[in-house]
Amino acid sequence: MDVSDQKIKNKYCFAVIDDCSRYCLGLFDLNRVTTSVVTQILDKLARVHGYPREILTNNGERFFKTLANELSFCKCPDDFRMRYNHIRPHISLEKKSPASVYFAFSKLF
Repeated sequence: MDVSDQKIKNKYCFAVIDDCSRYCLGLFDLNRVTTSVVTQILDKLARVHGYPREILTNNGERFFKTLANELSFCKCPDDFRMRYNHIRPHISLEKKSPASVYFAFSKLF
């Protein structure tokens, strides 16, 4: 799982992305990023998607560039996340969508 944040206009956009499939598990607009806030978000996501083996953190420059470039095509961040996960092909995934890789991977085990 790749956890990224980007400060925009005194707010933080916090993204949780599966590193293997690039599937965006959550995209959150936060006033502050603290250990408590982050662990609450990760616990909530883990109850739905399972706990990861490891967590990677970075500033997610590529993801946030995509978000900035494509958010104007969407009405809200949830629409962007749906488009990013299910419709938009990803070059590093051989033009597959992150959702097709994420959900196919879970069936292997």
